[in-house]
Amino acid sequence: MRKQLDSTVQMVMDIYKKPVPLQSEIANPFSANKRQRKKKLVTNDKEIPEDVQEWNTKHFVDFFSEQYYAFFKATYKKTYSSDCVVVNELFTFFEANNLDKLQCTKEYIEWAFINNSFVTRTSGVFIMQSLRNFLNYFMQEKILIKRDVDRSIKIFEDVDTLALNGKNREVFAKFGIPIAATYFTNKKSISNKDLLAGLNLLLDSLMQGDPAQKNMLSEIVNKSINRSPYPETFVLVNWREQFPQLAEIFKNEAWWKDSDYSGKPNFDAERFL
Repeated sequence: MRKQLDSTVQMVMDIYKKPVPLQSEIANPFSANKRQRKKKLVTNDKEIPEDVQEWNTKHFVDFFSEQYYAFFKATYKKTYSSDCVVVNELFTFFEANNLDKLQCTKEYIEWAFINNSFVTRTSGVFIMQSLRNFLNYFMQEKILIKRDVDRSIKIFEDVDTLALNGKNREVFAKFGIPIAATYFTNKKSISNKDLLAGLNLLLDSLMQGDPAQKNMLSEIVNKSINRSPYPETFVLVNWREQFPQLAEIFKNEAWWKDSDYSGKPNFDAERFL
């Protein structure tokens, strides 16, 4: 009898010594195991490289997400399929301005978060798609202001090579109206009358063309804005007034700007004069 009593006492003592289970574990005895399994699944396997030159589009989305949590203390719902499209658009914009697309994209995201009140107030929401609308502001505040000390980008040889190969439309598409018009006027002795007539025909043709031609028209207008500022002596710096139909078509684009950037030209402008 003593032995049986000892075993019973021992069993009660063993139970007594066990920690009190959580209420959820009492309702569901498998809850503790489930919680343990979930904990094991939470791992941080998306580390962002320290060097921005090693980043891909997904790294930038992850970086945006990290910044979002740091600023708003909330989780950003990443959608790589659409968010990475925005990152690629940023790449294209900075490349078109002969800038380091990776470094500038990172700086642009940081700038957007610092100015998140302005971004949210203007666009109504702060998500990756919002970044499409503020590139011109960023260029003015952070990039163009430094152009007085930056080296001039040498583009004259590229313009001249395209023209010598008969790729006149490509000159306009890659460098915009003022640069192309100044080149053909000063270096190819095209009269103002002939230049305007030919350019009107080109623009009308592209406006009524297929998607590829309409895309070229968009590139012409985009580059006319992004290649600014221009010297006052450049030809057709008043292209907005000269071709008002372009403003009607593109005024709602995120990259559209009603006036040129201020400051000194960022390219070898003197070679065109």
